[in-house]
Amino acid sequence: MWMDTTYLQLRQILTSCAGSQQYFTVEMNQQIDLEPYEPYVIQPRLAYRIPEKEVKTRNVQGKAYLDFQVNRTEIIPTYRRNTEELAKIRETVNVVRNDKNVEIKGLYIEGFASPDGPYLTNERLAQGRANALKEYIRTQFNLSDKLFKVSSVAEDWEGLTQLIEESDISHKEQILQIIETVGIFDGRESRLMQLAGGVPYRRMVNDMFPQLRRVEYQIDYLVRDYSVKETEEMLSSKPEQLSALEFYLLAENYGLGTEQGITTLETALRIHPTEEATINNAAVAMICTDQWNAARRYLEQLNETPEVLNNLGVIYLYQGELELAEKTFKRAEQFDAGQAVHNLEVVERKREDLKRQERYHR
Repeated sequence: MWMDTTYLQLRQILTSCAGSQQYFTVEMNQQIDLEPYEPYVIQPRLAYRIPEKEVKTRNVQGKAYLDFQVNRTEIIPTYRRNTEELAKIRETVNVVRNDKNVEIKGLYIEGFASPDGPYLTNERLAQGRANALKEYIRTQFNLSDKLFKVSSVAEDWEGLTQLIEESDISHKEQILQIIETVGIFDGRESRLMQLAGGVPYRRMVNDMFPQLRRVEYQIDYLVRDYSVKETEEMLSSKPEQLSALEFYLLAENYGLGTEQGITTLETALRIHPTEEATINNAAVAMICTDQWNAARRYLEQLNETPEVLNNLGVIYLYQGELELAEKTFKRAEQFDAGQAVHNLEVVERKREDLKRQERYHR
């Protein structure tokens, strides 16, 4: 900075053969315009990780609150709300069945009964009603019996516990204690019926037990692989059918550092939130948009790999933690030289630059 007011003089000394000297001073310029000092701009290299190819198995889940006649297991489509409930089931199955890109691999059906009444009766009803839904779906869509797996829960105490915890029912703690400490066959239901004159139990019967009488189902299906062009088309309509690798290849096609590439990697994280390569690549996208703290949180939860260590080092570098950045790059270098060697040079140049800046500001 002290050189900003520099001027230039030419001083000339003429010495004759007799030894006499003459001095001349010439002003060359009263003020020299110097370029201001520009700090070194770091350009570290980031490390992407290519996801592994996967067999794309997906599933869709649903719940059916079908109404059955007392102690019966037959589905009557026109009985009470069954028309609407069966329509929802058919719609769910049709969405998968009519998709030319998928193949149904299995249907899992589980029946649940509420805790009121004899256990053996509830066990029979839960299993029978699950079988009834299985037969309904099988015959409606002409599906192979081999695709189905049916199970049941005779008395859904777990579901009841969750409903109680989420409610404002009176004597909540006492109810939960009874459920936790008294066995099903040791008088649990009778203890609940006796609590507080039966008031809490009547509320459970009216408000909670109907929610426990249900059939849950899951459809597993296999999705075919997509080309990059097809992946681009599916991105806006059915991104859940894309693999982590397909997301990456599309981002690479756009350009990994471009706006479209960054958006694609961020979408991949939403669809595959536990896939380590996807987390790493999304963190890189965050670094590209200066979201260093968010990227740091994601990377610090991953196992140490050359890519993760390199990218953490880049974040430390951007945040001015040069010592930590250098240590992290050296650890990455032990796994795989790659980008870490270049980034260590960037650290050193940044250190030299900081020294120059300090001299400039004196």
